[in-house]
Amino acid sequence: MQTLGDLAQGMTLRVHQSRIKSEMNKLTTEISTGQVLDQGERVGGDFRQLAGIQHSLTRLEGYRTATVEATQIADTLQTILGKVQDEAQALAAPLASVTSNSLPTVRDTLANEALDRLGSMIGAVNVQTAGRSYLSGTQTDQSPLADVSTLMTELRSAVAGEVTSQGVVAALDAWFDTTGGGFDTVMYRGGTQDLASLRLSESETADISLRADDPTLRNILKNTALAALATDDAAGLPFSIQGDLQRAAGEGLLSANDGMTGLRAKIGTLEARIEETSIANEAEASSLAQARNVLLEADPYETASRLEEVQYQLETVYALTARSARLSLLEYLR
Repeated sequence: MQTLGDLAQGMTLRVHQSRIKSEMNKLTTEISTGQVLDQGERVGGDFRQLAGIQHSLTRLEGYRTATVEATQIADTLQTILGKVQDEAQALAAPLASVTSNSLPTVRDTLANEALDRLGSMIGAVNVQTAGRSYLSGTQTDQSPLADVSTLMTELRSAVAGEVTSQGVVAALDAWFDTTGGGFDTVMYRGGTQDLASLRLSESETADISLRADDPTLRNILKNTALAALATDDAAGLPFSIQGDLQRAAGEGLLSANDGMTGLRAKIGTLEARIEETSIANEAEASSLAQARNVLLEADPYETASRLEEVQYQLETVYALTARSARLSLLEYLR
């Protein structure tokens, strides 16, 4: 029969066994992670330094998210502008070389090509990344431009009755460039406010101040549309001015190239600044993480030595427990 002493001894051994197991698990974790589990003991109850490091790391993680987003936006804009510029320059020289003696088939071919490239430009401007349109200002859920069919229908009405090249050009200038005119009310469907700046670091922000109603983009769309409109049957413009219109469109596209190059250079500068800031942020985060690791580092030799000691203690407790159980059985059998 077990006595009260036997029960007390068994309880004491189980308590020791539980405590030693807990200590062994703690030491095993510290060896595998390289960090102490009891942070409070390590910092002496003063968490200010550790909290400061963690606050800075959390802040830098927010900046990392912002730089990733800014990079995505800038890369997308660079791709869009490159596509529009390439389409425009593919048309510019052939259109600029049109003369009054150019064959009608040549003019028709260029007009059809201009219409196709106009559609490609609008499609590029309307592209979405992760469900967002980056040329729509703050209205990123909205495609910034109406489709090419809508544009051509509106322009046919705008030039109706015009019989001179100067009149047609003036009508398109008014439609595209007048504040509150056709482009603003029919073609552009984005917001009037630019995308909000993104905070990249304590001292750096990314300002994405480009929309599809930018004057340079309007100018390219206008001249490409002019080339397509020149021989458009529904527009019904006089045959005698068609060559002049296409040549004017080509010259307009050539002159717009510098503007597009300027926009792309602006985005390129932004991309470089984002990358530089990202590298600086990552370096700071790495330094802070290292400082935190040093603060919480578990001494591998001391921890391993302590683990050996605890394992020996656990083996001793197991042995005592087994001996106690055997003695209890013998006492029972007597």
